[in-house]
Amino acid sequence: LLNYIDVGAQDSEIKRIVALRDNLFVLKEDGVYIVSGTSAPNFSVTLLDNSVNMTAPDTAAILNNELYCLTSQGVATISDTGVGIISRGIENLMNSATNTRVTNYKTASFGLGYDNDRAYHLWLPTKTNDTVATQCYRYNFFNRTWTRFVVSATCGGVNPNDDKLYYGDGENNFIR
Repeated sequence: LLNYIDVGAQDSEIKRIVALRDNLFVLKEDGVYIVSGTSAPNFSVTLLDNSVNMTAPDTAAILNNELYCLTSQGVATISDTGVGIISRGIENLMNSATNTRVTNYKTASFGLGYDNDRAYHLWLPTKTNDTVATQCYRYNFFNRTWTRFVVSATCGGVNPNDDKLYYGDGENNFIR
């Protein structure tokens, strides 16, 4: 109760808070903010970019010390140096999954970072009546290339013990 910081407009909802190395990134409806400092008396808030707004909170994932997520501008990378859009090449494909006809894409979509694979995985619904994500777009940050897999999933993660990607099957109650 004693230590708090106001970030952005009070009437703007916080979508996600993610820590990267030395900063805390606050993704709100009105933009991306950085909270930095070493202790409560010297914390500061800086607006990084107010033109990019996160649209699907569960798409946020850390990869290669950057934050990847689905925003109003497309798939973005966020770091302390700024925001970059990486999905320009597949914008036409992604727009069909993230337009207003697919009403649940904000809740059905999710993303994850897979460091040893050098890839960000973004699961999205395909059709207007999909209740779960039914396709995965994989971005390789070394090659800067996208690939698409038709696979139904509800969640996912990388197991640090065996360094394998696991995801919850979208059609059955199984982990793949």
